[in-house]
Amino acid sequence: MLCFFYLCRSRNIEIVKKIKQLIRKPMPPKHIVRYRRHFRTKGHGVHSPFVFHLLTKVIGEKASYYRFKEIELLRKRLLQNNDILVYPNPRRPRKTRKTTVGELVRKEAITPKTGALLFRLTHHFRSERILQVGSSMGLSTLYLTSYAPALSCVSLEPEPALATIAQWVYQEAARTPIDQRTGDFSTQLEAVLQSYDSFDFLFFSGKDEQYDTLEVFNRCKQHLAPTGVCVIDAIHKSKKHLAAWKAICDLPEVTVTLDLYSVGIVFLNPQWYKRNYKIYY
Repeated sequence: MLCFFYLCRSRNIEIVKKIKQLIRKPMPPKHIVRYRRHFRTKGHGVHSPFVFHLLTKVIGEKASYYRFKEIELLRKRLLQNNDILVYPNPRRPRKTRKTTVGELVRKEAITPKTGALLFRLTHHFRSERILQVGSSMGLSTLYLTSYAPALSCVSLEPEPALATIAQWVYQEAARTPIDQRTGDFSTQLEAVLQSYDSFDFLFFSGKDEQYDTLEVFNRCKQHLAPTGVCVIDAIHKSKKHLAAWKAICDLPEVTVTLDLYSVGIVFLNPQWYKRNYKIYY
């Protein structure tokens, strides 16, 4: 009975911590409800040994890495950049967006928390062939490729203005050469898929609506190694993003998925039973 009391108490402490995080950074009510539904944390209720290990030793890991500080110092320099950028608006093709580099990085770049997760995932799976769809101003690329210098990484960025920022980031801090492709998105993706037999890590940057996530995933899934992993950013950003995520989860080739709310993780390993997890992160 006493053990049960302490188990419930520890569970409540975790929930209180999550509520405090929400208070510090307010979220719209509908997002709070959705986030609360992600009931598993620290492996509670997870029976798969693989997923349990992934949650407790990789996703839930809090240790930092020296490269994180270097990348975040570079982010700080970008945030202080007040140069004006004008680029097409994906939602309204006939109109353009006008903003500063710093404001664009603040709104669209990957968060430090998600970046650290990408680093831990590529390090854990020893990913050597990485395809990134959407550059996230190059910051996500640095997190993806920081664990080892001898990697192959392709980054697709259809918008020249954003590609210029990413290229500067690569020149400043990349540990490995980045094969950046700029131009018509569909054409560049097709060229990459023809040039590379397979990838063991896919990352879809979902901050901006430059492409259809479901369509791109369907084109890339045949080129993902059976033991590979796909990470999709901002799956709860909008109804469109969430619908794409749910459609991906329902694909017959997809076996295990992890909905961390901020990102989704997809596995296609045919040896596993199909299961969708929702996790506190």
